[in-house]
Amino acid sequence: MAAHAEYVSRGQLAAPTLLPNGIEYSVHVAPRSMKRDLSSVLPGVKVESVLIIPCSQRAGLDLMNIGSDVADEKDRLLEAFVAWAEGARQKLFARRAALAAASEISGADPCAQLWLDYVDPCSGLPTHTANVNTIYPEVDTFEVRLVPFSASLSTPG
Repeated sequence: MAAHAEYVSRGQLAAPTLLPNGIEYSVHVAPRSMKRDLSSVLPGVKVESVLIIPCSQRAGLDLMNIGSDVADEKDRLLEAFVAWAEGARQKLFARRAALAAASEISGADPCAQLWLDYVDPCSGLPTHTANVNTIYPEVDTFEVRLVPFSASLSTPG
């Protein structure tokens, strides 16, 4: 439990989870250091409450190589990611619709800021945010993901 508390205190809300489709993800509060970049990538979004979900997949081939088999592997990985991201988006929209229906009774709007966009791995641009030409800082995202696992090293003396 102490380890979980440490993750949460560092902004990690869900530990890395491997899905049956081979996608591994975790959920993090966007750190203050990323919020300025996020406001450029997602104009009009209140970045104070944005969660980031870094995702990764294991490739069956070295993707730095060239060839039709490598191109096929890249396509397979891209298609798996897009299917997962679009599925997550549809689930969120269904949840938002259910919350909106419930809010008509209560008068509250718990889903006013529920949305989901994902970065096209080929371009680095958000898929569903219009008129954006700022590339999402993926490297920064993976640095955030690794923060709970980093350690300080020192030499004796």
